[in-house]
Amino acid sequence: MEPDEILPNGEISPQMLYITNADSNIQISSSSRATVEAYVIGYSNTVTKTKVEADLQQLKMVDGHLLRLGQYQKNSYKATLVESIQVSKGYSYRVVATVTAYISY
Repeated sequence: MEPDEILPNGEISPQMLYITNADSNIQISSSSRATVEAYVIGYSNTVTKTKVEADLQQLKMVDGHLLRLGQYQKNSYKATLVESIQVSKGYSYRVVATVTAYISY
């Protein structure tokens, strides 16, 4: 499988150069407060800056509505974004996260 290859199920394979780990998760409370956490960890001896961007996507039958959560950038080999937002009941949600690791030559 090549980086950014479109798989048979329509997913895109991630390109993980200089990144050792990255993930995101969502918790929705009984009061409909969604808390999203997304992080990236790069190679500690190579990466000089990291960035995490996250959106929350409300899943609907026809179209998914994106709720912009934010972006966090740090001059370090790792970064974590934690944001909370009020969501509507009766829908499913997923996190759409993009992580970036920068190196200097």
